[in-house]
Amino acid sequence: MFGKKKNSNLVSIGYKVAKVKLYPSEMQKSKLYLAFRDANRIYKYIVDNSITNSASIKYLRRKHLGSQFAQGLVQKFEFALKSQKGLKTANLATGKITFKRVTVLPHWSDQPIKIKKFIGSNAGKLRIQNIKGDIRFRGAKQFGKFDQLADHWKIVAVQLKQQFNPVSGKYDYYVHFVTELFLTPENYKKYENRKRLYRLWLGLDFGSSTALTFSDGTKIDYRYQHTEAIKRLSTALNRKLLTETGRKRSARFRRIKRRLQQNWIKLMNQRQNILNHIKHLLSRFNIATQDDNIHAWTKLRSLSSKLQDRALGKLKAFIKDQTESILLDSNNPTSKVCCNCGNYNSSLTLSDRTYQCSACGVSIDRDVNAAINMLKFAGIQPQLYGHVPQFLKNKLSKVPGIEII
Repeated sequence: MFGKKKNSNLVSIGYKVAKVKLYPSEMQKSKLYLAFRDANRIYKYIVDNSITNSASIKYLRRKHLGSQFAQGLVQKFEFALKSQKGLKTANLATGKITFKRVTVLPHWSDQPIKIKKFIGSNAGKLRIQNIKGDIRFRGAKQFGKFDQLADHWKIVAVQLKQQFNPVSGKYDYYVHFVTELFLTPENYKKYENRKRLYRLWLGLDFGSSTALTFSDGTKIDYRYQHTEAIKRLSTALNRKLLTETGRKRSARFRRIKRRLQQNWIKLMNQRQNILNHIKHLLSRFNIATQDDNIHAWTKLRSLSSKLQDRALGKLKAFIKDQTESILLDSNNPTSKVCCNCGNYNSSLTLSDRTYQCSACGVSIDRDVNAAINMLKFAGIQPQLYGHVPQFLKNKLSKVPGIEII
């Protein structure tokens, strides 16, 4: 067990996940592949026979899969049964639990995977049950961050993940370590006070012209468009599909397909990088926003490609998961009400990008006005209104694809 020495008076402050990539030898790769093959065979047996007792699979042949992971598959099926029971209790439609290919081997302890040692600042070696030898991994600097956040941390669950890499045509392997963080009672009091002091509120308005508008006037726009290389390679691949119908694919066809996959993976990584930076910003504040039907927006022909590139639905789901966030009803007239005096402007149209109040004379950006009204509709006191600090704006502006307006 790694981490600082634990005593019985420590207080838990939550969980963090460390995701590391494995670099096994060729022999270890083949053993991992066979372990997942055993897992699929055993899990199919568990689902077909509705097994909820680990003793029932004790004598099944599993040469390459460790016993701890086999027990994890039984627990996985138990959770599926509990979820199905909960849906039935709530009178919701449920289907039969069917077998699906296993790509993640879970276990609710640290027993099947043990970290042996760290090498340098970002590497290390670990052992996996039933796999001979130490396996190198990268991503160890995440554990160093846990030491900065808490007085002690411990691994409470592990996941071994198999993911197909279309570029290499082989499987990559990852381990997710679920860690619980602890603080001493003295540091926990400081942590709670700091959390109350800095957990301020921001209103957030989603839009089509500008992706995100905050109540302090900060505007963030981002978009990851298809590159010229993707367009060119897609055209070439479609041309090859037409000319090579009904016969074996040529080496050129496979080369074009591989290059196209490489470009798509690069674009998706850029997209995920942008979303991760914006999520980091949102996690620093409590957010008040409207529960808009973003899926319906994507059906509009003029907005569909722009909104799909921005993945606003993922950000909205992230805000929903935050315990302190407030989602207002989408029927609230946040755009048509003046944030200064409360006057209602019924003549405001979508083409009006500036709100001009006829009562108090205030002139303000339409989206900023809506974001401020979201805080007011949520009942947040003005002294709790926050603002995006300049150092975060500078950090976001350096991310390729993000523009601070």
